[in-house]
Amino acid sequence: MGERKLKVETVNDTSPDKKESEDAWVINHEAGIYGVLDGATPLDDFQDEQGHNGAFLAARIFKEHFESLASNVDLTQEVREANSKLYHQMLAYGIDLSEGYKRWSTCVALVQVEETHVNYAHLVIP
Repeated sequence: MGERKLKVETVNDTSPDKKESEDAWVINHEAGIYGVLDGATPLDDFQDEQGHNGAFLAARIFKEHFESLASNVDLTQEVREANSKLYHQMLAYGIDLSEGYKRWSTCVALVQVEETHVNYAHLVIP
């Protein structure tokens, strides 16, 4: 693949009503993957050992997944894989997945810039 000439700028402000931003962005120049993640504020009071809630953790799990990828991946399949990682992390923390309001979640919008085209994938929380 030829050299990409792409400038990416990010801004992320934390809401005054929250202690930290539940949003994140993906910047993976090597794979040409860029995106935004909007963690959905949970209705329960779960916090991990560092005080992060499920929305923060969901966005970070997706961020880490997509920033670790190499080029030539199927974005749709990788969204499924990231979602599986999120699912298993919730199980590891003992989250009762039968209670929908306790599940961690994030909206996802991603693009993969290739030499001749752009792929995209998104996942919206119903």
